[in-house]
Amino acid sequence: MKRVQLSASLAMFFLLAAPPRCLHSQATIQPLLNNGATATRLNVVIFSEGYTSQELPQYLADANTMSNKLFDTQPFKEYKSYFNAFAILVASYESGSDHPSRNFFRDTFFNSTYDSFDIQRLITISSGGLWRVDSLLQLLMPEYDIVIMIVNDPEYGGSGGFPAITSINADGPESVVHELGHSFAALGDEYSDPFSGYPDIEEPNTTRETRRDFIKWRAWILDSTPIPTPPISPQYAAVIGLFEGAHYHDMGWFRPKLACKMRVFGVDFCEVCAEALVKSKYELIQPIESFAPIGKNIALVGTESMSLGIVPLQPATHTLSIQWHINGTAVNGATSPSLLVSAPALGNGTHQVKAKVVDSTNMVRNDPARLLSDSTSWTINVSGVTAVEDAPVRQIPRRYWLAQNYPNPFNPSTMISFHLPVAGDVTLKVYDLLGKKIATLISAQLAAGDHVIEWHAGSLPSGLYFYKIETDRYAAVGKALLLK
Repeated sequence: MKRVQLSASLAMFFLLAAPPRCLHSQATIQPLLNNGATATRLNVVIFSEGYTSQELPQYLADANTMSNKLFDTQPFKEYKSYFNAFAILVASYESGSDHPSRNFFRDTFFNSTYDSFDIQRLITISSGGLWRVDSLLQLLMPEYDIVIMIVNDPEYGGSGGFPAITSINADGPESVVHELGHSFAALGDEYSDPFSGYPDIEEPNTTRETRRDFIKWRAWILDSTPIPTPPISPQYAAVIGLFEGAHYHDMGWFRPKLACKMRVFGVDFCEVCAEALVKSKYELIQPIESFAPIGKNIALVGTESMSLGIVPLQPATHTLSIQWHINGTAVNGATSPSLLVSAPALGNGTHQVKAKVVDSTNMVRNDPARLLSDSTSWTINVSGVTAVEDAPVRQIPRRYWLAQNYPNPFNPSTMISFHLPVAGDVTLKVYDLLGKKIATLISAQLAAGDHVIEWHAGSLPSGLYFYKIETDRYAAVGKALLLK
């Protein structure tokens, strides 16, 4: 479930009620990565700290560097399309950050400081700074999921939590990605150095269990891998096992891999940590981005038919599996994003039609909560049928057909369905009232069958638009009304 805390109006009240000094800078937000509506994406928000108004252009460059580092790292890279990223620009009076041990202080918007808790490289912000972070999030991006702050200071430092903080040091982005392992997926540090008072609570990647069949990541361990696993490279460097040294203990605590980003900067997340990160994504958003029709109760009479459709999220290098079910039974061959159902094929009565989507990624082997699965269903009431077709659904349409987009009018997106009796090259383009091409939604060879595509028009003004489908044998035009 997406996270929303204070209402925007309440946050505005608090912000306006703050001391005048809080208002010396006008905060703005700019997109760095836009893959869809904030309600259906994971939203990364990056704050500026210790940048003067003249330095904000450099902050944007630094924010892009941070975003690029995150989405060049697996598994964030594979699921980049699941994310949006935004930069919140807010200027400080002075550049840099506090260094109390050197009696060096700067006047910054969030009041950041090194030397926190007598640790030179630990950067934190004041309670007032945390309040300002939260207030600006409620005003500018209440559907945030990951919050990062870049401090305009060249000395290496940072911290995890809310927000994850880094300096502009070259190693800063790597540190933030490591810290996101903690805050986003509850991963533990795999260091062996002692840390007095660190709680003895196991994380997804740390354990005291040494019995093979009870190790939480046993699905990743080969039978040939010894338990515990000797820290020998290269013999066991690439395998998942049970390596001693983790959770700030050199003995009695174990980690999955010889080297992982939760232990060694500059290497990848191990398979167990990557699995936890993937599952954490699906705790916040579902694999089905949208569906049509929106209404879940449908009436079909006589010979009527209707196309049902879903739009699944799309990872970088693999596709999500789709299976349609009618009355609890999987429909043979119905694995595309749309399904044409007809009253004669279903027969009189009430029917349940369900689309089930599963992310079958090889990054996850253990998903008891079925976080990587999603489904949506419709209830179809059929009446007036005098002859029932043998097939439960028409898998291959008998004719070309371009359906009316749904919903219509719409804002900001709508579904366009069409049917192809034979495979072929297909284009689907959108035009405005003057005949100017607005978008090319499809230009590809498609298989015979039912197809559905979602058109996002959030950046366009209200008005009437035309969508045109063309094949070598068929052409048709539909009208869509965008109302904002």
